Amino acid sequence: MEDDRELASKTLRALTEAIATVAPTGHQNSFASRAYASYILAEKGRRQPRSLSVAFLKSVDEKDILQGAIEALEGTRNKMNTVYGHISEHSYTVNAVIEKGSLKDLLDFVSKKEE
Repeated sequence: MEDDRELASKTLRALTEAIATVAPTGHQNSFASRAYASYILAEKGRRQPRSLSVAFLKSVDEKDILQGAIEALEGTRNKMNTVYGHISEHSYTVNAVIEKGSLKDLLDFVSKKEE
């Protein structure tokens, strides 16, 4: 049982690090995108997860598209929390735009079992 938890923890760390730092390799000559994630929201809880993708049903028409996208996502999260209650008991955010959070702390968050 303990071995399963250890393996799950290592797997979550590796998957999260890959999501944050590995760019798709398709069309590298056309797009040359090797960007790390600028914003990550990780949540933990016992309730059914919800999708925040509806934040982008309306296009982001800001001068600063990245900041506008972050605000749209966080605004949708706040509205859903108001309507349905908090879906997650714990969350961690990495936001490179405002220098909040760190990859190390994110990896610790996703791999730690909450009490």
